Amino acid sequence: MYNIAGSSHSQIRHLRDKHNLDANGPMQKKRRLTFNGDTLTAGPIEQALVNQRISDFSPERFKTALLRWMAYANISFRQVELPQFHELLQEAYAEIGTAGCLPTAHTLVSWIKRDFHHYKAVVVEQLQEVEGHIHFTFDLWTAGNLLSLNGVFAHFLDPIGKKKKILLSIPSINGSHTGKAIADGIGEIIKEFGLKKRVGYFVLDKAGNNNTGVEALGRMFGFNPSKRRLRCTAHIVNLVATQIMYGKDLRAFETEGALGKLRNIIMWITDRHADGGRAREFQALQIESQNCLLDDEPSRSPAELKRPNDTRWNSHYYAFETAVLNRAPIDAYSEKEERAHNTRLDRVTQKNRRLEADKHIKFPATPLIVEDKMSTEDWVTVTRYMEILKPLILVTKKLEGYPRQGRNGLMWEVLPCYEFLLNHLERLMEQPRHDPDEDLKLNEYYTKLDDTEVYVAAVALHPQLRLTKIKQLWADRADDGWIWRAE
Repeated sequence: MYNIAGSSHSQIRHLRDKHNLDANGPMQKKRRLTFNGDTLTAGPIEQALVNQRISDFSPERFKTALLRWMAYANISFRQVELPQFHELLQEAYAEIGTAGCLPTAHTLVSWIKRDFHHYKAVVVEQLQEVEGHIHFTFDLWTAGNLLSLNGVFAHFLDPIGKKKKILLSIPSINGSHTGKAIADGIGEIIKEFGLKKRVGYFVLDKAGNNNTGVEALGRMFGFNPSKRRLRCTAHIVNLVATQIMYGKDLRAFETEGALGKLRNIIMWITDRHADGGRAREFQALQIESQNCLLDDEPSRSPAELKRPNDTRWNSHYYAFETAVLNRAPIDAYSEKEERAHNTRLDRVTQKNRRLEADKHIKFPATPLIVEDKMSTEDWVTVTRYMEILKPLILVTKKLEGYPRQGRNGLMWEVLPCYEFLLNHLERLMEQPRHDPDEDLKLNEYYTKLDDTEVYVAAVALHPQLRLTKIKQLWADRADDGWIWRAE
């Protein structure tokens, strides 16, 4: 059977399901347990265990479990009101309605509010036990229903020195997103959790309203905003990478140059409105490309093309990285479509020769994959961009992680990462066709670190680094007074 089918999975499944046999011989049949005792398929001891489990049903545990499932799976209130869902719950426990656990939108709201106030008291108590300052991050975004929300997190060290973070609130922002409006909302949350005298640092992106917001919070709680306002390093790296990739005009990036052409080809192949035909044809070309490899060439499983998100530069990086691995099938697809397009043009030309001028057939549009066909020089350019952007990807990954074992996102890593990137970009400046704007942007934010001593302090207080590391990093800036100010 294996020689005919090419595998034994179906035969194994048949023996298991139809003949109750596995590799060890006859399988022991499992007894089905019933919740209501209508059938005699379970033994008395097993059925007694089930009945005991039913009698132990806890409405409070059920409500908490239901709310957690809805939150993690993003289930709407309307879905849990469906009669079919209620029937499912009643099949599991016939008395669930009597226990007051059949959910409706109204009851769910009341359960959520009850749980929120219960756990909020626990969080308030936990935060009061924290030694030292509480630090904050917050960021605005628009929900799917166009509601503007501000996620506010608190960051602190627990009694054993382990880093913790907790979501304090997600208030809505009504009206203009001014710094004062943001500060008023954050200030209320800080007071609500009893943290007025525990305010530490704020790690935020570069938005101007964040600057004015921290200034307002400084006046509110009595701290120096320039010293407590930290800029998200990963966001700054994002700005530099965006400048390198897109330049000053994203629209021009999409229509010009090797990166724009490759981006358009990826979007064309992965177009979800093409009924999957393009993706399937591309997969066939991937397999064909693998089969053409020489014996001494390494083979790998075909990598699926990644569709980039124009608002995230690193999604473009990973999309291009995968595309480079698929250069052969991409070129083959472009050439195949070019041949098909030329055939269509020849057919129209032949027909038009037999028709009067006013009845000529319109020539078909050139497919984007043909119009943006990659040349050898284009692929070289893309590869070069990958080399330029790779260090930025490495720094982003290093700093965005949740800190573990003294690294990956800790404060002392910021200065070395800045220096690493500046050295990388300064080497690029020596090469032709290099835009210095990205260096200026990184330098601009690097000099702003001078306003916040905590970055220098984090390196200087590191037992393996100390001020020696500062002097090493800033050796070429000694004449500018950087080392003197750090000391």
